[in-house]
Amino acid sequence: MLVDLDLYTEKKVFANKIVEKKDSADYYFVTKRHILPLAQKIVRNFGGYYDPNAQLFSRNHLTSRDLFRLNVVVCVAPFKEKDVVFVDDQLVLITGTGKLITGFNLIKGKKYTFTYDEKTKDNIKVMKKYKTTVSKIIPELEILEPETYQPVSAKNPKEISLKLGQNIKVVEHEKEFYVVG
Repeated sequence: MLVDLDLYTEKKVFANKIVEKKDSADYYFVTKRHILPLAQKIVRNFGGYYDPNAQLFSRNHLTSRDLFRLNVVVCVAPFKEKDVVFVDDQLVLITGTGKLITGFNLIKGKKYTFTYDEKTKDNIKVMKKYKTTVSKIIPELEILEPETYQPVSAKNPKEISLKLGQNIKVVEHEKEFYVVG
């Protein structure tokens, strides 16, 4: 993920070097003053966490002062708004990202919040969405199963109004389908 640094040039924030890797990028900045606000802004907009770490780099022999470099690791969440994740035995439709991730619990029908950090990142699974069609609305919602095209019942959030023959997206969890849009 590359950050557009053109927005920061008027504040005199410059990157000496950008090293792109397979799934990440390293930025080397001229001054360390703007690194933490930039990391906070990335986390606020995309969700995730950051970890600042000062590292002893050298010692000034004239003034006998230690010189430090600031390393900041920013981990962005692997999901975005309108994705469905499985976290803490809950199926959550993401409605907002930031330091706190907000969403709608599809199983219980309630709002749900959680954090994405080093401790919880391995327990979050992004669910695959399937495209399908509404086959019946009354007396209960039925959709065409995405692989076999057989009619199956589905759970529907109350906010979504559906019509017969409408194309929708669903997720499957424990052999039940949940409508996500």
